[in-house]
Amino acid sequence: MPSLAPLRPQDMRIVALRQEALPASQGLTRLHLEMGLPCQVWGALNVTGPVSGWSLAEEPAEQGFPEGARVARISGNEGMQQWPFWLDVQGDWKGKVRLELAVMLHKQTPEIVDFLAQLPDWTTSVGFTVYQKVFTF
Repeated sequence: MPSLAPLRPQDMRIVALRQEALPASQGLTRLHLEMGLPCQVWGALNVTGPVSGWSLAEEPAEQGFPEGARVARISGNEGMQQWPFWLDVQGDWKGKVRLELAVMLHKQTPEIVDFLAQLPDWTTSVGFTVYQKVFTF
């Protein structure tokens, strides 16, 4: 099996597919998005801004996040590279909805292999690479 190319931050993407005004919603807009990741990762998606709902969970977390802030943990297998989801945003939201995507890749990159080769034989490695990217809508 050929090895996968290493993940690069520019390979992670979140794109807006469309937006629609929600009927009888007093200024809510549903923003349809798609997250693309090129390989298997673990991570988190932090959403801030004038967000009142989303499709990633039925209820927002009850912890002390600022109003409009939501966090989702993500995990995907090979082949789960496109993740559609939506956000309900309110009022003058354009340019204020921020999505921070941070993922851990458990594949050893060439840089990690070089680094590990310099460690003493008695060490055990637990290595991963973390990538972060911010998207604003």
